[in-house]
Amino acid sequence: FNFHIYDPFLKNDKSSYKPLKIKLLKKSQHLKKIKFEFINFGSCIQYINNLEEIKKNINFSFTKTISITYTPITFLKKYKSYQTNHPNLIQIVYSYKEIIKFFSKEGFKIIFKSRNKDKYIACKSKKNKTFSLNLIFIKK
Repeated sequence: FNFHIYDPFLKNDKSSYKPLKIKLLKKSQHLKKIKFEFINFGSCIQYINNLEEIKKNINFSFTKTISITYTPITFLKKYKSYQTNHPNLIQIVYSYKEIIKFFSKEGFKIIFKSRNKDKYIACKSKKNKTFSLNLIFIKK
């Protein structure tokens, strides 16, 4: 397996080969060249201002599976909130429908969703119908 981790806060790209082959990437444009079979967004989507920005940096043509974990998602309208554990950090709490629609347009269907404990929602102004969710998508 080859692992690529995008971290915009790195000083430079780094590589590690023991025990796994891991590349840490500073520049998002490097992501476009990589053929990912599996993408784990973790809880990163909440820090992206617009889901369409993802397509500027990632080519989904070779991707078979996508996971999103421990992410605050609302079943109502998208909103922004400061984060409780990092007061200067703003979270974008996307609507469930918007996330499903975005990945569906990229050729994915949701096959799994689960809810985490509410303590994993770090929104300072958490609105009703917001949950910490895990989602898995596969190519249609």
